[in-house]
Amino acid sequence: MARRKTGPRAWVRVSHKTKDLPASKRRWEVVYEDPNNGYKRRTKGGFASKAAAEEWSADFTQDARRGEWVDPARGDALFRDVATQWLPTYVPKRGKVRGQRQHEQIITGKGSLLMNKFGETRIGDITPAQVALWVNSLDRAPNTVRHYFYTLRLVMKYAQANGIIRRDPTQGIALPEPRKMKDEEADRYPLTLAEALKLAAAVPEPWDMYVRLAAATGMRPEELGGLHLSDYKPGDQTLTVRRVVVIHKGQPMIENVAKTSDSHRTVELDDETAKLLEDYIERHRARATAWFAANPEHKHPGEALPLFVGVGAFKRGQRQRKNGTDVDWLDYSRLLKHGWFYMRHWDAARKAAGVPEAVRFYDLRHMHASLLVGMLGQPGAMTLTEVAERLGHSPALLLSRYAHSPRDRRQAKVDAVNALMTPVTDDNVVPLHKPA
Repeated sequence: MARRKTGPRAWVRVSHKTKDLPASKRRWEVVYEDPNNGYKRRTKGGFASKAAAEEWSADFTQDARRGEWVDPARGDALFRDVATQWLPTYVPKRGKVRGQRQHEQIITGKGSLLMNKFGETRIGDITPAQVALWVNSLDRAPNTVRHYFYTLRLVMKYAQANGIIRRDPTQGIALPEPRKMKDEEADRYPLTLAEALKLAAAVPEPWDMYVRLAAATGMRPEELGGLHLSDYKPGDQTLTVRRVVVIHKGQPMIENVAKTSDSHRTVELDDETAKLLEDYIERHRARATAWFAANPEHKHPGEALPLFVGVGAFKRGQRQRKNGTDVDWLDYSRLLKHGWFYMRHWDAARKAAGVPEAVRFYDLRHMHASLLVGMLGQPGAMTLTEVAERLGHSPALLLSRYAHSPRDRRQAKVDAVNALMTPVTDDNVVPLHKPA
């Protein structure tokens, strides 16, 4: 039926099932033209009075003419079913799969806090009040709450756009604020370069280079894991960050895009680190050649060989293998799992280096940034923009997140405050004499 200039029509009548009953027992219904279904005539019944039917008819006419009417029957769909329909339509930003995996885990994973609450609920019955109560009841870190909420919001926006619900119940919901960077940095241990080098020396080959590069470049662990042989240019002494390693269902996988648009970058190496890396790469190539010769079912990837690889079968918590070392168990078909490295080597390295247990691998990145920021303005130092590009951040975020005051400057600051607060006495006042 062609669309009318006046929009869809609706009129009220007595239900044919009750038209012969006494007036007190009659039921009323609305006949309306569905604007979402070719103006096909449909019936909405069950009204106990004519006034109630006329009110529904007036609301329908007003919403339909504004293009806002949604068939209430479509809201009968369960939230779980709508979320499952939405998931394949999600397009991750910049082609990253990490967000896709997070949404998939929240929707299909066991023990999902979102699905446990709303999975079996009619999507049309979910109200802003219910969403607010659910957000407030989540006993999780603010960022975790936000991850769950954003998945819920995307599903609701999809439902609204496809005429399943009229209004998005996630609009206007207040979320817990994540901890401020300033507060996080106040609790962070300011690692020194000497301590970082001790940590690298305490880690056995080949993962000593993994730690050394983190300290010498400020790269994130997922960026180090994504490096290939082709990313190192010996003549320039540079490493290029092009990809990262992400964990999906417990296993590492390559994501061929950097973490952010600023994270795709080229990082220069100091002479000592470049020499150590070139020696490492020479040994790494030789081991890879021997491994692929002994394992012909796997194809050598050439220059796409990861700079750091994983190990073979290993039981969680096992400190020593029955034979050989971890080097003997390198598996050049596997990616390095940072979690495995952390469990296997990091705690022992911290103890050997004499640093607190609170020191994380990520603090190597913080230390690198802090040292560079501390050199700003000195002869031969990088500019703020160059430091930000090196770390893959904006200058403002770099200063707020990674700049620390070195411990060797704290005594100097104490001395400056002491000088400020020392009262002036007659002994250290030099009188001014008027010229004769």
